[in-house]
Amino acid sequence: MYCLPPPGIGWRGVFLITGIAACAAAVFFILSDKGCNDCGIPPNFANIRLFAAVPAYWVLLSLLVISVSLATGVFSVLPTYLEVEHHLPERMLNTLVGFSRITGFASIYLAGHLADKFGYRIVLASILVFTSVLTVLIGTVSGPLLLIAVFLQPAATQSFFPATLSAITRTAKPEARNLAVSLSIPLSNILGGGLTPMTFGAAGYFSMSFIILGRLGLLSVFLLKLLPATIEERC
Repeated sequence: MYCLPPPGIGWRGVFLITGIAACAAAVFFILSDKGCNDCGIPPNFANIRLFAAVPAYWVLLSLLVISVSLATGVFSVLPTYLEVEHHLPERMLNTLVGFSRITGFASIYLAGHLADKFGYRIVLASILVFTSVLTVLIGTVSGPLLLIAVFLQPAATQSFFPATLSAITRTAKPEARNLAVSLSIPLSNILGGGLTPMTFGAAGYFSMSFIILGRLGLLSVFLLKLLPATIEERC
C-alpha cells in the first residue's frame, strides 16, 4: 500500500506512470551503451555446481532470505497489521508505509560507503541487528514509538542487499557470477517474499510473527562467522 495518488490519476494511473518510467529507463540504458556486453552462462546443472558446492554461497543465500523476509515479508502484512491491531486510519498508514520506503535510497548509499571503509562483515552484522530490533519493536510497542519503528525499519533493511549480492558474486567463479546472483534473487523472493507473508497471514498472529522474525534476524548474525575471510578481502 502506498500514499494516495493525486486527484484525477487514480491507482491505475500510478501503475501506468511507473510502467512508462521503467520502459524509458530501459531504453536510456540501451542507448547509453554502459555496462558489459558479455553473455552469461546458461542455467544448467554443470554450471550451477560451480558455486553450489561452496558453503559460503548457501550461508549468504540464507542471509538474503532472512533479509527479504524482514523487508518484503514485513511490508506485505504491515498495513493490515497496523489497521487491524492498532486501528490506524487507512490514509495515515498508507502515507506512513509509503514514505518509509523512500528513506532506503540514502541508507543504501551509506551502507556501501561504510562497507568500503570498515568491511562488509561488520556492516552486515550491524544492519541485521538494527533491522531485527526494529522488527521486534513493531510487534511489541504502540503509539509514537511504533510509528518510528515502522518508518526506520525498511531503511535499515534495504541497505542489506547491495553488500550481500556483491558477496554472493565472490563465491562463484567469474564466468558463473551472473548465474549465482540470478538464482539467489528468485529463491530468496519465493521464500522470504512469498512464504513469510503467507505464513503470517495464515497464522493471524501478527505481533508474535514480527517478534519471531526479529529474533531469527538476530540469530542470523552468527551465520556471518561461517564466511571465509577471503570473501571479505575480495569484496
